[in-house]
Amino acid sequence: MKNSYTISRIVICVLAGVISLIALHNEHITLIFGATVLITVVALVMSFLTTPVSKQMIGIGDRIMNKYLRVFYYFMLLPFILVVVYLLWILIYYSFDHMGQFAEMGEALGKALIAVFLGVVVFIMFIVPYIQSLIVLLLRGFLNETYEGY
Repeated sequence: MKNSYTISRIVICVLAGVISLIALHNEHITLIFGATVLITVVALVMSFLTTPVSKQMIGIGDRIMNKYLRVFYYFMLLPFILVVVYLLWILIYYSFDHMGQFAEMGEALGKALIAVFLGVVVFIMFIVPYIQSLIVLLLRGFLNETYEGY
């Protein structure tokens, strides 16, 4: 499975780069380049950090003997992850909303950017292991690898 995780990291980096290029297509070239590199590096680092979570998800899925229940498990994992991310976003929003009001525009903008940054990090932190698990499952089918009991 080591080969599958290596390939999945490459695929995640390419996906992150392409998505950031599409999202930033109307921006200045320096912002496009800088943000694309930053997002790709963050996705690479998160793919290394969240590999144990991905292995846990695959391990739970492999213990489910019924094929339909296994597909249902992987299918329902995405809405569960999105609900958790949404609840964490509400928590971030609530905590930043109940901070003191700033008189300066720069301070208020900084607070808003930190809140958005934290929301993006939480989203990436929760969605990368799911995507990595799906990629590894697809690669495992093509490469005929077996689960090694992580």
